Amino acid sequence: MGELVTLSENAPPAQAVDLLVLADGYTGAERDKFVADAKRLVALMFATPPYDRHAHDFNVRLLFVPTAQSGISNPRKGVWHESVYGLSFNAFDSDRYVLTLQDRKLRELAAQAPYDALILLFTCEL
Repeated sequence: MGELVTLSENAPPAQAVDLLVLADGYTGAERDKFVADAKRLVALMFATPPYDRHAHDFNVRLLFVPTAQSGISNPRKGVWHESVYGLSFNAFDSDRYVLTLQDRKLRELAAQAPYDALILLFTCEL
């Protein structure tokens, strides 16, 4: 269903905060870009208080499921993409708000790894 990449494993899932970063809008050819983007995001997060003092309390995993077409939908620009989770800009009529209405699919794919929190990381055209 997807490729699971472990960035850090500090404790068993019952004893750590399990963070799962999901890729949307990344093609198979963009897999390495997703991993690099996710590593950069996680590094910034753990460089920021209070996370900087608690990085050892987290397990971080990435889930890569490629899409056929790079990017996510942006209805105001007339851009439509079939992405894994159906992420789209303009949710709640806000240019910067990204949302999926495919919660069941999101949860089914995310079930491949333990998680307490999800981060949806996407690539897009600006």
